[in-house]
Amino acid sequence: MKEDKVIDWIIHMAKNVAKSRKLNSHQLLIFNARLKTLTEVKAKLKRIDSFGGVESLISKASITGQKESLFPID
Repeated sequence: MKEDKVIDWIIHMAKNVAKSRKLNSHQLLIFNARLKTLTEVKAKLKRIDSFGGVESLISKASITGQKESLFPID
């Protein structure tokens, strides 16, 4: 199971548990914030996958970083 499917499953299960517990307004705010965080993580994973995965992204960043200088000489 890929990471995005796991996140979808966690969100689905959390919503089912939240329905059965009948959260109050404060708990609902926290719950919705956590679901939003999970959705953002899923979007970031999708973006990383579009670059070819973490390893590819790290190698591209290191190549770019080699061309940059912290204290450029003008």
